[in-house]
Amino acid sequence: MTPLTGRSPYFRAMTLAYQDVMEFAWRTQTRLTTIHPAAVYGGLNTGDGFTGVIENLLNWRVWRLPAVPPGRFPLVHAGSLAEGVASALLYQGPFILSDEMCDRPTLARALRRQVRSYVPLTVPPSLAYGAARPIEALGRAIHRRPLLSRVQLDFIAASSEPLADRARETFGFTPLPIEKGLSRYLAQRTRLLAPER
Repeated sequence: MTPLTGRSPYFRAMTLAYQDVMEFAWRTQTRLTTIHPAAVYGGLNTGDGFTGVIENLLNWRVWRLPAVPPGRFPLVHAGSLAEGVASALLYQGPFILSDEMCDRPTLARALRRQVRSYVPLTVPPSLAYGAARPIEALGRAIHRRPLLSRVQLDFIAASSEPLADRARETFGFTPLPIEKGLSRYLAQRTRLLAPER
């Protein structure tokens, strides 16, 4: 297992929970399929995720995303993830589902090529880290999730690339390019964002 020293509380909790599940499956001889998705976009915005980033760009919410640091992160479209999960359930073991590595400037430019949207400035990592501390403090003071956190910056700076090779080889998982994923989201967003009646 990956050493947990120096990792974020979120990463440590996630890793320990996965270890517990694996130990339970081994102890009880339970058939187990686990899915490890990249950052999900293109569906409902859960947990202020990357669909929220896209919505901020589409709605020109400059105050929500004034600038972005460089650094790549893995993305998977909600539809691509759903198809991968449905296929993976026929097999046992762990599967990583990731469409591609991307960064926020690339994401913003890809969106701008399809529809009028905001493209934020790119700032050096040192400036982003410097801004994160007061933003986190403000978030704690007003009991709101901060717009920018050091955990997010650590994740982006790490540029760790999850490989979906096992999913490709086992059940033919086909990554969806970012341009197609954004196009699919733009076509579906009115229905996705409509309030339930």
